[in-house]
Amino acid sequence: MSELTWTKYEDVKPPEGRYWFRVDPSYYNRWGGRQVEFASLMRERGAGGQRVISPDFDHWDGYRVHVPRGIEWAPITDQEILDYKHPHSLDKEFFKVPDLDLKPCPFCGRAPKVDWHGRYITAPIWHVEMFSIRCCIAKIEFWRGDFDKLVERWNTRSGDCSEAA
Repeated sequence: MSELTWTKYEDVKPPEGRYWFRVDPSYYNRWGGRQVEFASLMRERGAGGQRVISPDFDHWDGYRVHVPRGIEWAPITDQEILDYKHPHSLDKEFFKVPDLDLKPCPFCGRAPKVDWHGRYITAPIWHVEMFSIRCCIAKIEFWRGDFDKLVERWNTRSGDCSEAA
């Protein structure tokens, strides 16, 4: 996979289409300081009697459209869209945590899936309340927990624990 070229949203807003986005990790601390990248759709929407192009995770307060400070975007490739099960849906499965070192599933050997649930329906990724790592029959989750502890629990196998003598 090629290295993405990130552009600050406040400098240049992308045209309509699908893009990778990322928010400064200090904006959301539940991911253990990791940079989380997620796909979203730039679409035209109404905003107080005018039409604007903004990402589908924006917030309209009745006066203007808001997006988080420090957000960046990068083009998404057609191949990346096809790599997901639902290429026409840009839901919460369309995200990635680069440089995440997870062991394969102990039962099937495949790469596990990281999942998250927000504070409310349609909550953006920075309003996460619960994490889970799962594959086939294995699943662990943390409610309002530390993402690093969840990764540590997934990567621990029964033979990995050393007992004090």
